[in-house]
Amino acid sequence: MGSLFVSPLAWAALALVQFVLAWMFLVQLDRYVALQPQLAGIAGAPGVSDLLIAPWLANAGLVIVLLTPLLSMRLLSQEIANGSLHLLLAAPVGLGQIVLGKYLGLLGFLALLLILAAAMALSLMAGGELDLGKLAAGLLGLGLLLAAAGAIGLYLSARFRQ
Repeated sequence: MGSLFVSPLAWAALALVQFVLAWMFLVQLDRYVALQPQLAGIAGAPGVSDLLIAPWLANAGLVIVLLTPLLSMRLLSQEIANGSLHLLLAAPVGLGQIVLGKYLGLLGFLALLLILAAAMALSLMAGGELDLGKLAAGLLGLGLLLAAAGAIGLYLSARFRQ
């Protein structure tokens, strides 16, 4: 995880993803505000969680999954290309621990993206009601999607030199 935060690529990716997510959030919020007068007269109308949070989390998942290969492609392939994998394998840790450490480091960075996305969604509580169960389920699904994308990226990083 430390090597990700040393890299300017990770910081640029974090800033870019936050900018894109904030822009998509504001677009969804604008659509919801435009629909609000029509929904006011309907009994049992969908709320902010259904009309704003759910589509935004789906779009956030797509954006972050597209970012994951940029972060994960260097995990093991950089070690192979630099020749430092032999030094890493000579350390008193097993291969499974090395791979698990690389994976958990990537998950830590992706968890930071998930926490920032959750904070953005929770900011809606300042102005209205939010279904926290739906938000938690959406964030759990997004977290599992990120974990799967990170695992695939790590596997592909181990398979290819470049």
